[in-house]
Amino acid sequence: MGPPPVVTGISPKEGPPGTRVTVRGEFLGTGPTDLVGLTICGCDCLLSAEWKSKNKIIARSGPGKGRGDILVSTRSGGKGTSTVQFRGYHETIGPMKESAVWVEEAPLQTLVWGRSKKFPEDELHELFPEGSGDLTSEQFAAGWFLLEHHHGTMFDDLKAGLAFLRRKVEAQKEGQLSFLKANVGSVMEQLDTLTILKDKFESDVKEHGSDPTAKVEKAIQDERKHIRKMAARRILETRNTSGDDVRTFIVPSINFNAQDYTGLINWLEDEVTEPPLLANISLDDLPTIVNESPQLPCHTQAVDSSVKNVTESSEKVFLMEVSMLEANKLFEEVLARRDRADATRNALGVLQRFKFLFSLPVSIERNIRKGDYDVVINDYARAKNLFGKTDVPVFKKVLTEVEQRIVRLQELLRNKLQDMPSTLEEQKKIIRNLVNLEASGDPAWDAMSCHSAFITQRLNTCKEEHIAIETANGDELAAGKTPRSTPQSNNKFGSKTPVSQDWQSSVPQRVLFVEELSEITTNMFPDLWKLGQAYFSGELHVKVEPEKQTHFKRMVLAPIELLSGLLRAAILPHTLDRMSPLRTSYGMWPPQGLEGVGPWLPHCLRYIRSTYTSLIRLDLPNEPLAIIASLIFDLRLHCMSTLFQQAAEHIKCLHKKETWHIEFDTKHSGITQLPSEFENKVQEVVQMVKESVLLGGHRESPLLDNANAQRELNALIQGLLLSFTQWRGRYGTRKRIRGNEEELEKEEFNKAVERGHHEMREVALDTLAFSNDGMQNESSAVSQLIGSPAIYRGNEKEGSGPGWEQRLLTTLSNSQYTAKVVLPRLSEVFSRHDYPPLTLPVATATSALSALDRQILEVYLEQKSDPLVGTIEPSMYLGRFDWDTTRRPTDVQPYVKEIITNMIGVHAEVHHVNPNLVSRVLYQIVETVAEELSRLMSCVTRFSIQGNQQARVDIRAVQETVSLYTTPTAHHWGPHLAISTLKEYSLEKERNTFNLAVVYLLFPCLLVEDLLAKFRVRMRLQLMCFGDMKIVSGGQGI
Repeated sequence: MGPPPVVTGISPKEGPPGTRVTVRGEFLGTGPTDLVGLTICGCDCLLSAEWKSKNKIIARSGPGKGRGDILVSTRSGGKGTSTVQFRGYHETIGPMKESAVWVEEAPLQTLVWGRSKKFPEDELHELFPEGSGDLTSEQFAAGWFLLEHHHGTMFDDLKAGLAFLRRKVEAQKEGQLSFLKANVGSVMEQLDTLTILKDKFESDVKEHGSDPTAKVEKAIQDERKHIRKMAARRILETRNTSGDDVRTFIVPSINFNAQDYTGLINWLEDEVTEPPLLANISLDDLPTIVNESPQLPCHTQAVDSSVKNVTESSEKVFLMEVSMLEANKLFEEVLARRDRADATRNALGVLQRFKFLFSLPVSIERNIRKGDYDVVINDYARAKNLFGKTDVPVFKKVLTEVEQRIVRLQELLRNKLQDMPSTLEEQKKIIRNLVNLEASGDPAWDAMSCHSAFITQRLNTCKEEHIAIETANGDELAAGKTPRSTPQSNNKFGSKTPVSQDWQSSVPQRVLFVEELSEITTNMFPDLWKLGQAYFSGELHVKVEPEKQTHFKRMVLAPIELLSGLLRAAILPHTLDRMSPLRTSYGMWPPQGLEGVGPWLPHCLRYIRSTYTSLIRLDLPNEPLAIIASLIFDLRLHCMSTLFQQAAEHIKCLHKKETWHIEFDTKHSGITQLPSEFENKVQEVVQMVKESVLLGGHRESPLLDNANAQRELNALIQGLLLSFTQWRGRYGTRKRIRGNEEELEKEEFNKAVERGHHEMREVALDTLAFSNDGMQNESSAVSQLIGSPAIYRGNEKEGSGPGWEQRLLTTLSNSQYTAKVVLPRLSEVFSRHDYPPLTLPVATATSALSALDRQILEVYLEQKSDPLVGTIEPSMYLGRFDWDTTRRPTDVQPYVKEIITNMIGVHAEVHHVNPNLVSRVLYQIVETVAEELSRLMSCVTRFSIQGNQQARVDIRAVQETVSLYTTPTAHHWGPHLAISTLKEYSLEKERNTFNLAVVYLLFPCLLVEDLLAKFRVRMRLQLMCFGDMKIVSGGQGI
């Protein structure tokens, strides 16, 4: 059961019985058969109801009077309700009542009350053989009429109808009488007019007589013979012209200004034909008529009677015509209104019947303004089907106006088709509209051409705008002005871009250019491809020419090639052929703008990959995809190179962040944060390169499958690892690129070594990226016995950080830690991120660190050994000491204690930074001290016995103190020195006195042992610094 009907509107809202009413509402039935009831003001109007839709019904109102509801009943919804009312009323239409329908021609309201079927006509003929149901017929039979029109009407209704007719007749009578009363003046005027006509007629009779036959007879014959001859000649001419054909009489034009009856016809210009009166006159009779005057026929009485009858008839006709003229004058206004009503009714009928056609131009204009082009097309097609072959001038005129508007609509749609940008659906809709309008040309192909040209134009416009902005910024920067601010990147991928540096605080113009190009291609190119696919698949219902496949391929490749060229010119200019004629069309960017693009290359790569992915989804052929794939491969390779090079530059600048804060642990001793920062930076760039470069996107070939890419990766990683050992400074190691290999030159370093300790210190400072703060006040070292020692004289400025030697040791410890810990861990990082085996770069970096380790150690040893060795000789001969003394030794000399003290200072300094380095440092210092002592002893020309004993005590004391750090070379210098000096002394004394030599041959050994015992007791604390030190097996260097 559906919802009940609801009437919400009616038009018109009032009217007499039989008014055509349009009922509107909801749920008014699902079809004509579903409508079972319709009452208007209580009268059943179902018989006249015409169901249009579920929201509209058209019917005729009944004889109801007053206001009432409009109720609709349906099978599906039952009896409905009404929110509006209709007012029925009865009115009498008189002759002076303005109406669109003439009173006499108004149709009789013969509404059928009831729902029975039509009465059979055969039965009516049987019941009324001579009767008829026509009201105007003489054989009218009332029974026939009632059975034919009201056989199902109740008797009460018939009585009511009869009463209605009677009232109507009475009303008409009353109307005629009232009409005469209201127009008495007009009637009197008509009588006066008739009187005037009668007087005029009587005066004419008096003037011309009552018998006009004399004039008729005179008109029949003419007494003039030449006139009769001319008439005969005219008859002959007309008969000779017509020949044997049927003679046709043509009434000539009448000359009303003629003075004689012969001049009534223009004989020279008009075509004269023979009148029917002469049809029975032969050619033989014509001469007789010409020569003899014709006599009247013998039927004079009949002629008189005829003339009399004609005269009487003409009088009657004249009087009737006069009466009609007067009557027309009397009722001219009413008759004119009747004519206008007839014309209006006919015009309205035509307009109503062909309302669609006459309102079509206005409807087209209205729908065009609203944008309802589909409605316009449907109406136009309907009009062509209905009136396309009409010969009616009015219809042709209307169709001409329609065609003009359709032509303007075609032009409008063509302009909209070329108006870019527009969506694919809009373009398809416009193309379909043009096809349905049978527009000339190929609108689909025009749309594709415009779309391709618009994409090319947008790409070139984007290029020109960004190049202009970057050039203007460069000019302002060169002029010392602040360049215009660059808008931030539309980072839709959420990529992290560094913003700590000044040049990274804003997005480079080329990066914005890459973003905009990618968005233009991603947003516009798919519509071009889809439109082409719809065109060649027949979806657009246009005729497809096979040779256009090649043109469409070129149309697709052109934007892709332009996109690739523009991107290469902006961020990969080295990949373009400079000799190519297309090079300048891709744009000439300022050379200085490429520097800030490096950190943004991964960001650019993400955008281009996004564009590539959107093109892949379109199922494009391989040729355009290969262009973008080649661009992405070159960009990946360049991005990898740039990321590693930037990381290397960042690592070379890590010395600026060095705080010299040493951190200790039990395993790796003291190091600063520099190795960790180096490791973190390498791990960061390795992960970034893997995520943005090595991990290929959809349908991207692995980068490392290319041999050149593998070689480039090895060289970049090797340079990255070696950047931690790069020497910077005017004497530092310089990096030279020879092909794909990196070489380190040490020429400047070797020259600096030859120049002396001060320049060596500068080299080491530059090498290790140290600052020279607080080092300007250092002076040459002197003995602590004669002045302040260098090792105790540090920076005079407070808070200036560790001293020069401590920085050397710290750097040496960092170097060892990097070689032993950081590089192996980085090898694991490379392997974990699926990098190819990088044995050679890691080995090269390890070797470079070993060389750096040795060079730093040499600098440190020279820095510590030279002052220490330089103080031995002055301290040895302090107080004018002579080895040829006669004073018996009582203790080691002060220079021995100074040597021990100085080495303790070195030991403490090294142990403070890295205990593992103590052995390496002291081994070298002990060798240097032993070598110096051997040189000094060998330079002594004469030893006394006491001097010999003193020398033995001093050398033995030094040997026992540093025994744990005595190398074979140092051990060789010590015993060899003591034995050689003793032998030299014994041979010399033999020449003088043998007895003294024998006495002192054994005594010196006893004295030496005694003095050494005392030395061990007195210097026990100092000796513990060397004796308790455990040699770490790992302290032998890298």
